[in-house]
Amino acid sequence: MSDEFKTLFIIPPLRTVFGEEGAGVPEHPHVGVAYLVAMSRQNNIRCKIIDMCLGYTYLQVLEFIEQYKPNLICITCFSYGHDKAYTLIERIRNARFSSNLPIVIGGPHSSAIHSKILEETRADFAVVGEGEHAIIELINELRGPNPCFENIKGLIWNQNSQIIENKERPYIQELDKLPFPAYDDFEIERYICHDDRRLPIITSRGCPYQCNYCSVRLSMGNCFRARSPENVVDEIEYWYKKGWNKFDFNDDTFTLDMGRAARICELLKERKLGIRFYLYNGIRANKVDEDLLKLMKEAGCRFLAYGCESGSKTVLRVIKKGLRVEDVINAVNMTKEVGIKHAVNFIIGHPTETYEKAMESIKLAKELKCNFVNFYNLIPYPNTDLFKWIEKSGNARFLYPVEVYLNKLSYRDITPVFETNEFPAEDRIRALRQGFDLYERTVMQFRFGKHAGYLAYLLARKRWIFEKSRRILMHTKTGSKMYRWITKQSY
Repeated sequence: MSDEFKTLFIIPPLRTVFGEEGAGVPEHPHVGVAYLVAMSRQNNIRCKIIDMCLGYTYLQVLEFIEQYKPNLICITCFSYGHDKAYTLIERIRNARFSSNLPIVIGGPHSSAIHSKILEETRADFAVVGEGEHAIIELINELRGPNPCFENIKGLIWNQNSQIIENKERPYIQELDKLPFPAYDDFEIERYICHDDRRLPIITSRGCPYQCNYCSVRLSMGNCFRARSPENVVDEIEYWYKKGWNKFDFNDDTFTLDMGRAARICELLKERKLGIRFYLYNGIRANKVDEDLLKLMKEAGCRFLAYGCESGSKTVLRVIKKGLRVEDVINAVNMTKEVGIKHAVNFIIGHPTETYEKAMESIKLAKELKCNFVNFYNLIPYPNTDLFKWIEKSGNARFLYPVEVYLNKLSYRDITPVFETNEFPAEDRIRALRQGFDLYERTVMQFRFGKHAGYLAYLLARKRWIFEKSRRILMHTKTGSKMYRWITKQSY
């Protein structure tokens, strides 16, 4: 086999949660692509990365493709804003020099809708689930004399205009065998993380819980798979020696195995790295105790979030959260006592929820002694249990076609995506407005102090002032850095 096979990874421009296309500078490189590039390097495959979130235009991408002449283009795709990836594929296909260039699409959207993604795009291949091994097997076939794709598990492909979906690929069990993500292969100095020396870390994959709204298990599965504490801290130390001293642990269930989480913290203390780490993605309130929280703080934890989702016990059972309101209250009280700054997350719009039950979430959020609360608009992602329930229920109905809301609306929008007989759109908007208002007040007071924060909150309520200044900030790297500092300086 020739080592001259060249792969190009492209990250399409993304819509921000404020609905803008490609606005702002991304905080850090794409973790999933960083793993794929690392695997490619390990297998002596030449590759380049274009992150269009850094401001590259479609024309610039096409010019680079013509110059670089890759043998395969790999495109990642989220469900939210997937039209940008679709447009990218169409632009490449219409270019005179790349009509026959193989394109593979992967990412969460591919895992959610499977073969439909090849019906909706002119890509040749799609990868479902984890892509590290599938992409290497695909490349090995493409650079051979007689490519055969039928045995590549997790691959969907076109054969004479017929879409073939191969067998599912088992999830990777031995995560320690994966190379560390290749962040250095990105234009790392152009990301905000370069300035405050912060990198994302994934210490585990998969979640055993059954939350009906969650799309993560479509790509990562229900089986919790963890890297060893030694492997996790080895990666942290690897980046620490390169000058990185802050880390975002972006697991879905970092503390599911509390003993493993404790061991990671113990190793961080033993190696005396002096790093700080943050759990913005959230941990389960029923998977912590005071001893673990104390150890996390000693090891460098400076912020964490808990997912509560609803203050209604009935709604929590319906959405299969596997959590009690009492668990959240206890976790918040322990975290406050230990001295770790923290937030609690809520979602408005669950099945069986009413305006009155949504007010139970507002009431609980006001009573919790956390630093601030987050409220989100419920977005039904394709093939989740929530999405299927809305499709089949005679009591629920979408307010927008899926292609519209997945590309135009986000969890920060006050516009509901669906409604039910007991919780119509106008009531959802009323509840969301109260939740977002509480979020803005508590987060401003967290950032700037009780009195100055309240003043900032009052100013932010003049949304046109807030939005105009934010948009100006976010369109330059200096402005994005300033905006990020403002929003996270209290951490």
